[in-house]
Amino acid sequence: MDDKNEFLDKRLNKLGLGNEFNHRCAMMNYKTLRDIVSTPPQEILSREGFTYNWFGELIGYLVENQQLHLLQPTPGKTIEEK
Repeated sequence: MDDKNEFLDKRLNKLGLGNEFNHRCAMMNYKTLRDIVSTPPQEILSREGFTYNWFGELIGYLVENQQLHLLQPTPGKTIEEK
């Protein structure tokens, strides 16, 4: 497995983040970073269990690992305006 796949497929509860972060991930049915980054942004925001504190911890982890770009919307993964 290459480094990118290893990074994306590591269990969220093994990242060394807080208990509240792990609890929120379980509430939103996220097990790996791949689960999160493959979810459309609008869906992440609307999931039961989402909080901006959780999102901030996720962003901090991605910045620390120079992977924040993984959250950037790509074609087909944009936030739809209503």
